[in-house]
Amino acid sequence: MGPRILFALATVCLGAGCAEPPPLSEANAAIVGGKPVPSSAAGPAVAVVDDEIGPLCSGVLVLSDRVVTAAHCVDDARPEWLTVVVGDEDLLDGAPRGSVLSVRSIELYPNYRRDFDGSDPDGLDERHDLALLQLEGDVFHVDNAPILPEIYVDDVLAPGTPLTVAGFGVTDEASTERGRLHVASTPFVRRRGGELLAGGEGEADTCGGDSGGPAFVDVEGVRYLVGITSRAATRGCGEGGIYTLAPQYEWWMIAPESAPAYAGEERSPDDTEDAMLEAEGLHGVITCSARPGPARGGVVLWLVLLGLGVSRCRARRAGATSA
Repeated sequence: MGPRILFALATVCLGAGCAEPPPLSEANAAIVGGKPVPSSAAGPAVAVVDDEIGPLCSGVLVLSDRVVTAAHCVDDARPEWLTVVVGDEDLLDGAPRGSVLSVRSIELYPNYRRDFDGSDPDGLDERHDLALLQLEGDVFHVDNAPILPEIYVDDVLAPGTPLTVAGFGVTDEASTERGRLHVASTPFVRRRGGELLAGGEGEADTCGGDSGGPAFVDVEGVRYLVGITSRAATRGCGEGGIYTLAPQYEWWMIAPESAPAYAGEERSPDDTEDAMLEAEGLHGVITCSARPGPARGGVVLWLVLLGLGVSRCRARRAGATSA
């Protein structure tokens, strides 16, 4: 990775208020067949709980009042059925010790597909398996996840690059007990469009209940969100997992009401400077007064960046007030 990219990522993260990743005392413990880890290792990883079923899936905090999870976890759910638990590594040992927040609304990605064609040898496809949970309240004691800018994906992700995955799912396919946090390191294999494959036989892997949880990539000591757990690859738990490529959907995750038409589609920007400005705007490197953003293909994005600036500034101001 070139020095310009590292500098740009550091600048983006500085503007977004990113923190260094918490220690991973069990970084090599597999989600499949591993041990629980302390909540300090979870960062923005959260549990999505159904009031009747119990721990349902995992998720990741992307704004102080917004969680991203897998669409297939909640496509038949109602907001009043769900709660999100933040900052608790074990939901099975009694009353939750973290914050429990109700869900105000559920929004599935517009092009989400319940089925997929299966023509790829590893099961990669364009399923768009994402959902937004708008929370009834804000979370300020846990930093939300900075998302890797899309223009850096192929510079950062090379075969073998370690990804940190986290989730509250089962530790093997024979288990039914979910609700304890596990964290693991597993290698990136390849990507196709808006999905990536990580892990494989003999590697750590995600399993049932980990859906919706985060996959992070470490860049110079900062952990960036790069994937959202979707499903097993063609062979099941323990032999590779498929993750929705978070950077490709960042506009929709952060400001779905203002997302441009290309949100969720892979892009190769012709103008690197414009792409850099877009990435900076998405990560909060704009003042609270919000400045106009770049134009692309005749479509002016300043309204989008204005909306992002206002939402992030409100969260910062609210956090300062609560402190």
